[in-house]
Formats: sequence, structure tokens, C-alpha cells
Amino acid sequence: MKLLSDDMQEERRVVSTNTICFEGVSRVYRNAVLEHVRKTLKSRYGEEWELQIRSTFKREWERIKTSADLRRDTGELSAPLRDDLDVLGVNHFYNLFDRYFGDLFPAVNGLAEIERQQTKQNILAWSRTIRNLRDPVLGHPAEQDVPKQDAFMMLDSAQRVLNFISDERAAKRLAELRDSLLNGDIVPTDELIPSARTIEAGTLPSRESIAQMFVGRQSELAELNEWLDDPYGRVWLLAGDGGKGKTAIAYEFAVATAQNPPSSLEIVIWLSAKSRRFEFGQFVDIENPDFWDQASAIDWVLRAYGAPDVDDMDVEAKEQECRSYLSQLPALIILDDLDSLEEKQITDTMSFFVHRTPQSMPCKVLWTSRRFQMGMPHTQVTGFEPHSNDGRLFVKSRVQMYDLDVNQFPASVADRVLAACDGSPLFIQDLLRLCKVGEPPGAAIKKWQNSDGETARRYALGREFEMLATSAQKVLISCALYPGSASLPEIQTTTELSDGECRLAVQELQNLFLLPQPRLIEEVPRFELNLTTRQLVKDVQGKTDLATRIKKRDDVITGKNRSTPEYRGKIGHYIRQAVSLVKLGNL
Repeated sequence: MKLLSDDMQEERRVVSTNTICFEGVSRVYRNAVLEHVRKTLKSRYGEEWELQIRSTFKREWERIKTSADLRRDTGELSAPLRDDLDVLGVNHFYNLFDRYFGDLFPAVNGLAEIERQQTKQNILAWSRTIRNLRDPVLGHPAEQDVPKQDAFMMLDSAQRVLNFISDERAAKRLAELRDSLLNGDIVPTDELIPSARTIEAGTLPSRESIAQMFVGRQSELAELNEWLDDPYGRVWLLAGDGGKGKTAIAYEFAVATAQNPPSSLEIVIWLSAKSRRFEFGQFVDIENPDFWDQASAIDWVLRAYGAPDVDDMDVEAKEQECRSYLSQLPALIILDDLDSLEEKQITDTMSFFVHRTPQSMPCKVLWTSRRFQMGMPHTQVTGFEPHSNDGRLFVKSRVQMYDLDVNQFPASVADRVLAACDGSPLFIQDLLRLCKVGEPPGAAIKKWQNSDGETARRYALGREFEMLATSAQKVLISCALYPGSASLPEIQTTTELSDGECRLAVQELQNLFLLPQPRLIEEVPRFELNLTTRQLVKDVQGKTDLATRIKKRDDVITGKNRSTPEYRGKIGHYIRQAVSLVKLGNL
């Protein structure tokens, strides 16, 4: 069955994504799975197979049957029931797959146990994706369409399940529906109605790790937006001294672009080359930069698209695959802190993303650096100036963030803070932390000026640490020593705190702005200190007996650095793989 007849190809009619999802999931996928379950369980359990179905859902069974009867009474479903299986919807398949996995998917029974369990988790995850995405629309009329990305995800997940039950005909039909949406044979109604469009930005770090409460910088952002709208502008440079806010501006621009993108872009990809950065008079190491040369940058981009089998490709294949993705799914790419690379690595990386990719593609490359490039279109990033409105607003925002007395920071004091810190957002925050632990603004400014901030930073953290409860001290040290970001169970394990003690400690640290809000990584909330706090805690407390004990427990649970961003990236990119591959038509 075609959704468009041949005589309608010249004048495409509007077909909603709801229609495609209903056809693909409620009809093709549901019918194929029900027939497979019916055939399999009849063969396995004989006359008692329907009893097996009912027992799977236990007390929920009556509610399921009543709901199905209601839908038939309203005329929504009209086909006669053959057996108990016909009252089930696709949202019930998860339970069936979980309970009868060995019977329904016999092809995986011969695999090694680890591989078998991983395959089972994949199939259950695809089933859960369909269940979660279908609720608002499938099986009944809806006022709003399924978003296109959700439609892709549903059809792709359904096809993957059908591939495992070897229903080639149904899987092919799902591929046709998916390709119709991809190739423009279908015009989703949500594209005809003005609405907010967002795009994938899964590689962005958490806001807390970059810049909380972004303030000002409207002129810099305006320049970037003008460049974004320029169809001929391929590359832009944010240049300026360290600590002046280049990364924060790039991040704010990336978030805004993802939330309100031009029609030409499909994804925002963030890559940071920071292996260390100069902060407060010292170099601070970063254990796991996103990339360190052209090859690793290409790997990161491919994983951002969810490209499969990246590790198995040779260099030439990776470059070709990356160009294909960039050409068909144009991206805004942010290359943060290219100064961390050698000159040749910078040249090679920029050459690939700017010169060796198709010039006709609307990709945009924004990069940050402390060095200007002659002839390169750029925005110069400077510190906040004393007496400037942006500078005073920034100081005020940090005063409020640290819950300080605003009356102690009139414009004249704010200007002194700006002057003492050379307008650096990073320095301003740390100076104000002195005030958080009891120093009057004038004394804090004097300490900062007399010691270039080094003693002030250590003093501020020392005073804060003394104010913390013992449990909060343990959590802070645990997060500082843990490689990457840590989940609450991991923190509990390393600190030996109870669940309640650990949560109260986390809340105390967040109230002092020492620990940011958690962010979801592979559906698990994880806590990650910003680089400055992490390094200061290591410097001040890293060699204490408490830190030594926590580090030993860290080593036990992390094993071979399994919680690093690199490892999680190898898992996490599969989450994005479905959408990208479906969009590219590679499945």
C-alpha cells in the first residue's frame, strides 16, 4: 500500500506523522508481533497458551480487557477478537518480551551469556521506546502530530524488533514508511504550522560545568547570530585571553541555536580540546578531552551522529563517513580551545572541517582560541569593563547566586571587583566566594589584589570546607576524586554514607554552590564538579587521610576507568544512532 498514489506525486498531499505512526506501529508492527507471539506460545504451551498471556499481566488483565472493550464500543476498533491476545496493545509487548524472551527470540539463545543479555536489553529498550513515544497519538485521533524525530525513533525501533523475529515483509513495510517520511513523500502537518523546532545537541556538557546564570554578552551573541544567518559564512573565531568567557559565550550560542535553529541545520556538536587550562596562576589538567587531533575529532563527530562501528573503520572510511553525515545532516560544530593542540593538529583539524568537506553544505564551524588568525572572521572576547552595565549585572548575578548582601555591593564596589579581577568572570566568582565565608567586600578585594588570587582561593575553600558537615566533606572529596561524573549510588559507595545522609550532604553542597545540579547521562543522574572546584579540592584536601580512604574505594568501583566520558560515549552514542541512520536512510 502506498501512502501516495502515482498520480499524486506532482502535487503532494499532506499526511501527518500520526498517520505514518499509526500505520507503521499500530498496524504493521503490532500485527506482526501478535502473530509471532500467538504462533510461538501455541507451539510452546498448547491449549494453555492464553492462560500464559493472562498470567503475564495478573491483576492488570481485567483493566486491559475493559479498556479494549471500551475502545470497541466507541467504534475505534472494529475487527473481531480471535483470542485474548488481540486485546493487547504495543505498550504491553515489553512484558511479553521480558517473560518469554527465550521462546520469542530463539536466535539469541546460542550466544554467549553476556551477549545474550545485552541483546535482550536492546530489544526491551526498543519496545520501551515505542511504548513511551506512542501514548499521545497512536490508536486515536490527535490534535498535534508526533514530532518527526519521535516518528523516526518509533519506526526504527519497531523495525529493529521485527528483524529479530524474522518478519521480513513487515520489516520492509516499516522501512518504506520510514523512507517516505525521510524522502519527503510525506509532509508532516507540524511543518506547515509555525512552531518551535529544536535539534539534537546531545554532546553539550552541563550548563553548570560551563557557566551558571549567563549574563550579558549580547553584542558578541548578536555577531554570532548574524554569522549563523549568513549562507556564505563557514567559520567563525571567538578569540581572547583565558578566563574571559569565550567558552561560556560559545556554549550559550550553541544552546540557543539548538533551541531555535535555522532550517539548514540538523545537529549541534560540541568538542573541547582542553587538556589543561591556565587558571588562577596555575595549569590544571583535564583528564579526558573530547579530541586531541583530527582523527579523534572525526571520531567524536561520528559518535555524536550515532554512527555505528566507528572503532572498526580505517581512517579513510571514517573521513568519508563523516563527510557524508556532515553533508546530509548539516551541523553547527563548536571546537573549543584549539590552543591545546599543536600547530599541525590545529591546521589538520580546521582543514578537514572547513576545506575538505563539501563547500556547498551549510555546516558552520565555531572555534575558540587565545590566538587571533590573520584574515579570520572573528569576535574578540574581553573581560567585563568597570562601570559597564554588563559588568555590574554580572557581579550582581554572582552576589545573588552566593546569597550575599546586595547592599554591600553598590556600583562602586562592583567596579572595584571588576578592576581587581580584570573583568574575568572566572576570577570574579572566586573573589566573591571569599565574601561567602565572611570576608567584607573591601578585605576580599585587597586579599585578591595582594596575592593575585592564589591565597584567596585556597583560603575561601578552606573556610567553606570547615563549615561543612562531615558527610558533605566526604561527598565533596568523592566527587573531586571520582573520574568523570558520579551517580548517587557511586558516591554512597565511596563515602559509606546512607542514602539519606548522602542526599542531605548533596543538598548542603548545592546550597553553597559547590556542587551543580545533576545531569542525565544514559538516563542516570550524575554529579560533576566544575574544573576549578575539582582542582582546588584536590590541592587542598587531596592528601588527607579521608581523601586517601575515599580514593581507594573509588579505585575499587571504577576498575579500568569505566566511568570516563570515553567509555560512556561508546555506550551513549547508540542512543543517537537510530535517528541519524534513519535520517540518512542507511537502514
